[in-house]
Amino acid sequence: MLALTAALLHDIGHGPLSRALEKATGIRHGKWTMAIVEGDAEVNKILRDHGMEPREVVEVIQRISQRL
Repeated sequence: MLALTAALLHDIGHGPLSRALEKATGIRHGKWTMAIVEGDAEVNKILRDHGMEPREVVEVIQRISQRL
């Protein structure tokens, strides 16, 4: 379930015109993804409501998880 969740959320930081936004702000979409998953966002609450730890999802996305 952890791997599937990370796969579904790994590009959630891609917004409209994402590459242009990255150039304008200097912030890559991966950073937005981490902020959305771990931050005060609905997705964080949904993960917790389903017994998942947002930090663990982020670790899988970043490929640093010790769980997989």
